[in-house]
Amino acid sequence: MAVTVGPRLQGFFEQVLPAIITTLTDRGAPEMTPLWYEFADGEIRINGDKTRIWMDRMEKTGRATLFVMDPTNFWRWVQVYGRVIEVKDDPGGEHINRLSHRYRGTDYPGDRSTRRTVRIEITSIKGADGSPRDKWDVS
Repeated sequence: MAVTVGPRLQGFFEQVLPAIITTLTDRGAPEMTPLWYEFADGEIRINGDKTRIWMDRMEKTGRATLFVMDPTNFWRWVQVYGRVIEVKDDPGGEHINRLSHRYRGTDYPGDRSTRRTVRIEITSIKGADGSPRDKWDVS
């Protein structure tokens, strides 16, 4: 069941912060990869090259865990547990270009022809909004 994100957490997601995606290897070991993300329509959207192993793992397991932290306040962080609801080609690289503008302010300079977009439904959240006592506004 999807989680509803409140305005405080939505504001945090709107900040331009790096994220780390965690997927499980074939041996069950976690592997982390830094990436760009966006929060849109109540879900997390990421983008990767179709050759990336972590993309393949997410498609196979249907699961992903994302971690985002404010580098100026380590008590502002969120761990998102999610269900992969769609993986599709990013024809023309429109999504990766949008993420590039979000993070770098310029067009994406790499090859856009092999990019894929992933939509992740948020199923659970843990984290803190500035202190160990202040939890995120989710329901």
